[in-house]
Amino acid sequence: AAQPAKPAAEPAKPAAPAPQPAKPAAQAPKPAAQPAAPAKPASGEAKRILIGSTQSSSSQYPYWVAVGKVINDNVPTVQATVVETGATVENINRGQRGEFDVMLITTDAALQAYKGLDRWKDKPFTELRWLWLQRRTAVAIVVREDSGVKKLEDLNGKDFNPGIRGSATEKEVKDALEALGIKPKWYTAGGPDAVQAIKDKRIVGYGKTMAGVDAIDASILEIMVTTPIRVLGFTEDQGKKVQQAHPYYPFVSIPAGVFKDAEWNKQPVFTLGLAIGGGATTRLPEDMAYAIVKALDQDQMPSGKKVQATAQKAIEADFGKATAEGGVISEPPLHAGAIKWYKERGLKIPDALVPPEVKR
Repeated sequence: AAQPAKPAAEPAKPAAPAPQPAKPAAQAPKPAAQPAAPAKPASGEAKRILIGSTQSSSSQYPYWVAVGKVINDNVPTVQATVVETGATVENINRGQRGEFDVMLITTDAALQAYKGLDRWKDKPFTELRWLWLQRRTAVAIVVREDSGVKKLEDLNGKDFNPGIRGSATEKEVKDALEALGIKPKWYTAGGPDAVQAIKDKRIVGYGKTMAGVDAIDASILEIMVTTPIRVLGFTEDQGKKVQQAHPYYPFVSIPAGVFKDAEWNKQPVFTLGLAIGGGATTRLPEDMAYAIVKALDQDQMPSGKKVQATAQKAIEADFGKATAEGGVISEPPLHAGAIKWYKERGLKIPDALVPPEVKR
């Protein structure tokens, strides 16, 4: 049987006091001897946890480093280390193997894993739980302006990277284009490799989650320094066809003028959407999840230090309200510790977000 992966040649060691992101070995992670077992610290000793994030080239990465800092600065019972990964799908798979305590997840991939759909059909991840909703965003299908690709159908037969290897973006873009019968030549790569391949004209473009619906991702900005780009939109009919095949994929519009001076963005661009946040499993103790969510939520409040908002501006101003009452999250449900904090805030928790381990 395949052995579980680990972030680097040796186990990641937490930094003190701020998290030093632990990077995996170049390319695919190597097998670990065994999954990380939940630590049981002695009295007064902080529990070491690993946080699965994304690639360092992503606009998401600084945010997750900030998450680690907030936890380490405000939760004395926890010592967090942020691990660079291939993002959502890899995080969920490694979380299921017990390697991550907290992880970046997206609404679509989390729902599929929890319900045992698609790649998780043989092994549903019923222990997966939401902690907080970080933000809602758009997925941009970016191509070189000089590639001749003007609409999605033009991607047929072209070399194209659907997203960071192992990410929810990669899966969502592939699923959407396949539902429309569009068949590019898939170029599988990590973020930096894909960006360089676009610059070198080896591929026509890639799929990339934006920093927000109206905020451009750092890697897209990097390409734009030397290369004019275009973001391809879906028609309404194409959006309906994708959702018939994959009802868990939302659609959003990138507002007009986000890409300044771009003729193609004088009108909104209708495209795939994502909601991103923090997840955990039922293995994370309730008191620990409570303390983590409380610290992160309070950091965003008017009296908070805004460590997360400084790292990434395009995040929810009120995590708790967006998570508990925003109507964005459906399944999996919230972690018991998160529910405890949100209830303390006086927020109403929908029945669908209450897990079986919590008394209603």
